[in-house]
Amino acid sequence: MKLKVCFCNKTVLKTDITRFAPVWASYLLGLAMMVLLQFSGGSDDTAKNSIVHDFNRLCMLGVGVNGLYALVVVQALFGDLLNPRLCNALHAMPVTRDGYYGAHLIAGVLFAVVPNCLVLLPTSLLLPRQVASVALLTLLALSLQYIFYLGTALTAVQLAGNRVGMVLIYGILNFATVLLYWFVAINISLAVFNLIPVPPLDGSKVLMMLLPYRQSAWLERNQRYLSLALWILILVGVLSTPLSYLSNWIMHFFVWATQWIGTLVQMVM
Repeated sequence: MKLKVCFCNKTVLKTDITRFAPVWASYLLGLAMMVLLQFSGGSDDTAKNSIVHDFNRLCMLGVGVNGLYALVVVQALFGDLLNPRLCNALHAMPVTRDGYYGAHLIAGVLFAVVPNCLVLLPTSLLLPRQVASVALLTLLALSLQYIFYLGTALTAVQLAGNRVGMVLIYGILNFATVLLYWFVAINISLAVFNLIPVPPLDGSKVLMMLLPYRQSAWLERNQRYLSLALWILILVGVLSTPLSYLSNWIMHFFVWATQWIGTLVQMVM
């Protein structure tokens, strides 16, 4: 007899949707009100630019809203794990841990993605064709923001032993993410600066290896004057713009290439 493995208990999922209907209904109502306040009709260029600006502002506002909403959702769905008595009663039920966790996880995702679709998909149909894609991009941005915060909150709830500790760990993890971002940005800026092919930076050593012997010897003889010229250019600010542009481009590339990794790891943990 084969054991049937279920990673999502349908009964638990239905119970989550009905039991916590006030949570996702409040989010749905709040999102609809925000979109109505941001939306301004019209077909002229000024109105179209205003719509794009309003939805960009909605995405920025979604950073704080989704961060708080993900915390509330995880506290509601996984709050039983933070109460020893309820946790013991929960594991006495004929539901596997995989089925229980999977149902809560799917419910947590649906609590934001479905309201986003219910509000922003009809909005995209009401907007002028030239800016209808803005609502779809806003839908994608808000959903990804929420999924990131949901993964962070799930990590926090598994590390904490009570609700207060979960909130503290959640705040620390989000703050650590910001610190990590700036740590990487600073190190990328230093790496780009260090690759300038002027002595005494490491970029000059790489350049000497690639150049013929005569040019390499000239660089080595005149490295004192080249270093002085480099510091003068730095003090004047000539190198600030190109170095900043290159550092930002590299940072954006790394963010684009790795933006899915953190979310996937947190959802698996």
